[in-house]
Amino acid sequence: MRFLSSILFTLFTTSSTFAQEQKLQQLRASPSQQAQAQAHNTQQHRYLNAREEEKGVFVVELSSFTTEDDDQNEHRQRQLHDQRRSLIETNSCKLYQEDIYYHVGPEDQGNGSEDKWACTFENYYDGNSGTSSPYPHTVDIEGYNIKQSLKQANAISGKSYLHWSPNTNDVSIDRMNTKLTINVDIATSATIWIDSPTPIITRTTTNPNNIFNRRSLQLPVQPQQTLTTGDKKTLVIRVVGNGIGPAASRQQLYEEIFGAGKSLKSQMSQCSGDKLTIEPFSGPTGGALNAYIDGGVVELRITTNPNGKTDKQMENDSNAAAAYVFGRLYEQFDLVLFAMPPGIRPGFAAYAYIGSPFSYYSDTSIEDVMVQMHEVGHNLGLQHAGQGAEEYGDKSGYMGYSSTIDPRMCYNAANNYQLGWYSQDSIRPTASDGYGGTFTISGVAGYNKNDQTKFVSLRLEQENLKSSYYIGYNWAFGANTETQEDANKLIIVQKAGDASASEISWKKAVLSVGESYVIDNYDGSGRYVNVTFARLDDVDAVVDVIPEALPSVSPSSSPIGVPSSNPIDVPSSEPSILPSVSPVTDPPTQFNSWESTWESTVICDEASIEFNIQTDWKPKEISWRLTEKETNTVIFRVNKGDITSVYTSVKTSLCLEYDKKYRFKMWDESKNGLNGGYITGNITGTPGYFEAYYEDDPSRSIFKIKGDFGRKKSTLFIPTRPTPSPTPLPTLPPIA
Repeated sequence: MRFLSSILFTLFTTSSTFAQEQKLQQLRASPSQQAQAQAHNTQQHRYLNAREEEKGVFVVELSSFTTEDDDQNEHRQRQLHDQRRSLIETNSCKLYQEDIYYHVGPEDQGNGSEDKWACTFENYYDGNSGTSSPYPHTVDIEGYNIKQSLKQANAISGKSYLHWSPNTNDVSIDRMNTKLTINVDIATSATIWIDSPTPIITRTTTNPNNIFNRRSLQLPVQPQQTLTTGDKKTLVIRVVGNGIGPAASRQQLYEEIFGAGKSLKSQMSQCSGDKLTIEPFSGPTGGALNAYIDGGVVELRITTNPNGKTDKQMENDSNAAAAYVFGRLYEQFDLVLFAMPPGIRPGFAAYAYIGSPFSYYSDTSIEDVMVQMHEVGHNLGLQHAGQGAEEYGDKSGYMGYSSTIDPRMCYNAANNYQLGWYSQDSIRPTASDGYGGTFTISGVAGYNKNDQTKFVSLRLEQENLKSSYYIGYNWAFGANTETQEDANKLIIVQKAGDASASEISWKKAVLSVGESYVIDNYDGSGRYVNVTFARLDDVDAVVDVIPEALPSVSPSSSPIGVPSSNPIDVPSSEPSILPSVSPVTDPPTQFNSWESTWESTVICDEASIEFNIQTDWKPKEISWRLTEKETNTVIFRVNKGDITSVYTSVKTSLCLEYDKKYRFKMWDESKNGLNGGYITGNITGTPGYFEAYYEDDPSRSIFKIKGDFGRKKSTLFIPTRPTPSPTPLPTLPPIA
């Protein structure tokens, strides 16, 4: 009697061209080599049998822990016990946030959505199951106040590791090896901790004669980073369990993920401005059979019956199978989408791990671009977009949720800032070096990479409160035509943590033209910040961000001191010299507040530099910005429309650090620079210019650039200390 059931894996590749078939033949081993490999595998793994049944079809028999229906099977129980012991003795696993969306219906046990933590033994090797490649074995985490404990420990999905001491009873794993329970409070435990050490590969066997004894091989792992730009090598695996598979065929899955119509590839490309491309993987793989993939979609047939199985049971069986056929997935692919069969309980639509390449879709859910973009968004590090009390409530972008199939929309302002696909800016309105101003914000479809005066996402940073507000214009056009709510409105969202943090964003306000939103006690400053959707400039939103003015300082009481006596010195005589010129009685020229020379009242111990802009006849078209080169931090800026007086010298003095690199950048809306222009008739005005010099020595010029620079001009400079004058040598007396 055979005590171990087998998983039968059949890989169907898509049709190949003649050249690809030749390449396949080169990759395949000869029959004698296959026989040798099979004999070797049989010696090493008692329950492994692999063969190439026909061209493009790979058959693998692999023992499994989860396919045997008889829970009382003694041999199976021993296997489960050995696996459980080896997992515990690994003493660490990698933490992932898992975001899962459930089906809700009379036959389902789901409850809508759930955010939970899971832990992955990244390179688990099980000699009994016959896998020749380590695979990621994932378990759910339960325990006392687990979410809060991991948050307090600053656990980061995909980066942090959970550790426990050897021989501790504070960690246990259930009998199906799909759930890890922490039996103590992590915050006070001396046996459990979180950090980021090097993970290991652990091989396990109950055969004492096997050359791979438990924990005998420990190798550092360097998984491929999940980035938000570039070409993504993508693999779609259609999982068929015991003859039960998802509704879509392999060809349909190709169209859904990589097709020219509404697909993951086309929508991601449009939403990212072609910064991220979903590419179907084609080429050889590193598995036991050197399988060649053509077209990015494969089918994996296993004998595990999905009916009644949990998501972790099916996930781990599928990963073990894929690891044997293709090798380590995360080393070869940037994204792996599993199209799972129906029948898994509780019934779910899809789930993904933040910062991981893996996402899982139940049956027909993978056919919806809404679900695809949402789950891959998690892979890219994004969290949900909420509104009110609903974590999925912000339906303006993909990280919320909509029941509409295949809507054409993108992500919200916080997501866009985190992804880094578009022009963006960050300001601190109430900080000592902060400012408000007027900003032009484009919708995603209006993004122009050549126009750095406009932003797709504007961040209002709060340093003290450790959260930020993000402003975006939800223009319903192009890739965002079918946004599910708040079309053509200004949307303000708030997200905790820094810009790259995987935190939920919460919609705070939706503004039409002329409406404002007031952020009270901004960053704990006691001052408010007012955000106003001022107007539309063609298809862009013009937004005013105005912090509350600082209160004027007045004496707390009348002076208490009085002179002790009358002054003792008086003028000896009348002044002998009178003014030769009468005082000027004409009223002073009125300047815009930006146009008057700005002088710092703070003593500058570094480089005091004056920037002088000589305007032409259209000063309102000019804008400029000074940033720190390495961090791209904005030091000072003048927005379009701030300068209004023609043919005027506008000076700004700033205190900058010596030996630090800065970038000065100027734009002209008419794309002709400070070229002078026409005053009346055919009389040409004087061209303008811009320059910078040291305020204490104007002869030390940093740069001076003529006004005919076209649309924009950028220059880098580094403030340098003045060269000290040489000390004169003392004059020696004549030698007698």
